[in-house]
Amino acid sequence: MPKFCKIIIALAIFSSLVPAQDGNYALSFDGIDDEVVFGDITDLNTPSSMTVAFWFKRSTDKPGNSNHNTSNVMYAKASDPHNDNIEIGTDGTLVEIYLHTAESDGNTGSGNGGNSYDAGIQNDTWYHLAFTYDRYDSEGLEGRLYINGSNVQSWAHWGGNLTSASGSPVTIGTTDHIGRPFNGIIDEVGIWNSALSTAAASDIYNGIDPLSSSGDYNSSSSLVGYWNFNEGTGTTLTDQTTNGNDGTIDGAAWSDDVPIPPVSPSGNYSLSFDGVNDYVNLGDMLAQGAYTKVAWVKRENGVNHNNIISGNTGHALWAPSDYGYK
Repeated sequence: MPKFCKIIIALAIFSSLVPAQDGNYALSFDGIDDEVVFGDITDLNTPSSMTVAFWFKRSTDKPGNSNHNTSNVMYAKASDPHNDNIEIGTDGTLVEIYLHTAESDGNTGSGNGGNSYDAGIQNDTWYHLAFTYDRYDSEGLEGRLYINGSNVQSWAHWGGNLTSASGSPVTIGTTDHIGRPFNGIIDEVGIWNSALSTAAASDIYNGIDPLSSSGDYNSSSSLVGYWNFNEGTGTTLTDQTTNGNDGTIDGAAWSDDVPIPPVSPSGNYSLSFDGVNDYVNLGDMLAQGAYTKVAWVKRENGVNHNNIISGNTGHALWAPSDYGYK
């Protein structure tokens, strides 16, 4: 009996330390009229450098282009009555980037304000996208596109600061200038008034907290806004920085379909067991005296007894089908 009590106490204490799995949400856009509107964020009117990063999962590749030949627009600062200076969208397998800078304007294509890259985008698949712009880039490559943490394309194309888009709102899920709305899910949007390094863009993809500088990422002070989408209710998308750039959700619905972050590069891993014949053999290591067993566990179903740690019939920590622990 004393052994049984020690197992239960240790498990109860350890379980209380496991972070809650709820509270992680994204926003789903219907591709008709859903959007998040942030108003005119003045830091983004005429930047010489900037970064936009977010997760997206497209449901439908809708036909049709904005006046800048950008389809399925996920991020923009544009409007009918005022100037447009950026749109980011997808068309088929392509990622499309439009910028209006001091030295370029026009539609997608060489010599104009737009560029595209075949990133192999497919419907119903999560991707992390980051785009950086730096007119003073040391290699002369002002624009860099990152997909899932990798620099897949760089351009020496635009030149100059982004032209003023004063009065135009920042939007997620569409552009307010000849809207071409996005049908799918978007999560974890960050905007910086600096161009992240390649290493920092990879860190953001790997799930580092944008609000805290660590590792190769030292750009928390240049965050214009960061939205983690974890409210799960209501019509406000709250800026997690102190800048107060909250967004108003217009039609988009909360979703618990969220991206699964990649494995942390710090070496923090777990093992997945199929519930049929998977196990790890640790040899004969349990003594007959007192001992304590602890484990982090995430059970996918409650069928059978779900052994967690076992030796023989006298040495077992298991989860019966009633979702208790013994």
